[in-house]
Amino acid sequence: ASKMINRVKVSANEARTMNYRPEIDGLRAIAVLSVLLGHAGIGFFAGGFLGVDVFFVISGYLICHLITEQLAKKQFSFTQFYERRIRRLFPALFLVTLVSFIVARQWMLYNDFRQFSQSITAVYTLMPNIFFWDQVGYFSIIADFQPLLHSWSLGIEEQFYLMFPLLLVATYPRLHSRLSIALLALLLVSGVMAGILWQSSADTSSAFYLLPSRFWEFLAGAVLALPVITANRVDSPVATVASVLGLLGIVFGVLAYTPNNSNPGMYIASTVVATSVLLYFTHPGKLVSHVLCSRPLINTGLASYSIYLWHQPVFVFARIRFGEAVNHTFFSWVLILLVVFLGWLTWKFVEQPFRGSGLLSRHQVFSVATGLTICSLVVGLAGHFSNAILPPKNLELSQRLEQAVGLSQDCDGRVGVSDCQTHQQPEIIVFGDSYAMQWVDGLLNKDPDIRMAQLTLGGCGPYIGGEAVLKQCENFRVQAGDWIGRTRSIRAALLSTNLHRDLSIATDGGGISLDVAEGIVLRQMDETIELLRERGIEPVFIRPPPVAYFNTGACLARAELFDDYSVDCHFSERADQATLASQQRVLTVLSREIRVVDWWPEVCSGDNCLAEIDGVFMFSDNRHLTKRGSVLLGQRIALLQ
Repeated sequence: ASKMINRVKVSANEARTMNYRPEIDGLRAIAVLSVLLGHAGIGFFAGGFLGVDVFFVISGYLICHLITEQLAKKQFSFTQFYERRIRRLFPALFLVTLVSFIVARQWMLYNDFRQFSQSITAVYTLMPNIFFWDQVGYFSIIADFQPLLHSWSLGIEEQFYLMFPLLLVATYPRLHSRLSIALLALLLVSGVMAGILWQSSADTSSAFYLLPSRFWEFLAGAVLALPVITANRVDSPVATVASVLGLLGIVFGVLAYTPNNSNPGMYIASTVVATSVLLYFTHPGKLVSHVLCSRPLINTGLASYSIYLWHQPVFVFARIRFGEAVNHTFFSWVLILLVVFLGWLTWKFVEQPFRGSGLLSRHQVFSVATGLTICSLVVGLAGHFSNAILPPKNLELSQRLEQAVGLSQDCDGRVGVSDCQTHQQPEIIVFGDSYAMQWVDGLLNKDPDIRMAQLTLGGCGPYIGGEAVLKQCENFRVQAGDWIGRTRSIRAALLSTNLHRDLSIATDGGGISLDVAEGIVLRQMDETIELLRERGIEPVFIRPPPVAYFNTGACLARAELFDDYSVDCHFSERADQATLASQQRVLTVLSREIRVVDWWPEVCSGDNCLAEIDGVFMFSDNRHLTKRGSVLLGQRIALLQ
């Protein structure tokens, strides 16, 4: 091992602290390359995010090894421990945050920049995982435009670093076996909790982002570092086979996962087990050790932290600047090479100098880290509360791209509240999901005195009576039905919904044919129409918008922001012919019962649809109208008669 230390120039401080296992750096390389390839959209690496779970196990192993070794020598110090964590993590993180802020200020529009600023505040209060759990789904399209999304894993690690040393010091006895039992018990409890959360479809986001369901991954590595466990490590043919199986298990998880797996819990668990097996059974000079200790993997592993820090901002800003071109394989590989290069530079000239005690004393480390953290928090809060930071052009484009959300974004899911009504005795209701709420601005512009109420919830169609198509919309359906029944002033209801979504859900994941699904959706709509007419309310259905393959709003904004008009931002409906035909059949049947407003001719001619009309950005993303788009269409079509 000492020869390898000299060869790859591992810091003397790290080598002195604990016995260096070079294969761990090789394992880090596999983990970070998996993440990199996965997020770049390369080939079969959809499970690349599992590399983070490899990091968690490694962190648990190394931290436990370090602390128990120092406790055994009675040399452990909390001050020294956190000084080492700051030296290890803070300099590179601050550099990446600073560069990201500078680029974001020039390239982002207001809403995105505001959320980015909020994420900076979350990072420097050690809660980025909680922030992204509350704001963004890891696998959602929105996540592709969050430069600091990957910091969720740093948040979990930092929270682990705050808790685990206290746990070890409090439970460290003279008999190591007692500590082992305590850790194994915690591992069992945490693992069971993780399993429960992963199996609950309502809590998959919590299980992914929050420490309670991740704690067992660190503990899996920590248990392997206990002296009573490491003392039993024996080099044997069985150990060699086990280490090979561990490596293959990691690779299998990364390659076998597909985006269709909505719950990655099984893959995460298998990756944690495989990593633990590899760490325990790998010995110097054996097959897996030879593979992991190759020079390219070792060097990549040493820079893995910086590579990981750079990858998300580089990918995000490339998407903002170059749009769909980033999805081309050649472009992806260029970005991967750029990330590795930036990571190596950062490891060489930022990480390495700050890890030693020669550059800054302990007191200076804590002082500088505190000062820079305060500055970062101030900048993050300023970006959240003020738009003065952004250039005027970015603000102007932000206004043109502002999504039509109705009377207020706070009206989403709120039924019968005064802020979501223009009059206490409304005559018109706008009822449905985000496809319905986008027409409120058009109505208000055409008639500022309109007596209207907004009953909308994203993802939930205008269904009352019977059984809801979407189970999670049940409460909204019941509340809306009750309120409509009590409000006698209503005379008309504008309805709209994402028919593609409703039909897809009605097929029960493909188990039901489209024609049967059409019947389910139409039955729900018929019941709604009947209940509305019983109460003297005339329903009108507004056709859902055409959906593009790409974010047309971002395409238009990018063209103006960077003065690049070479890309055509107009589009064709992305749905397949079978789905389009199914939607059309539903609309045809509905048109026999109620008035259906077909506004597609205003934006589409044949298969071609306009993303911009008379200088107005029509869509804020790939399907939802902008406020100005809603106003323009409200002037051109008769929503009410």
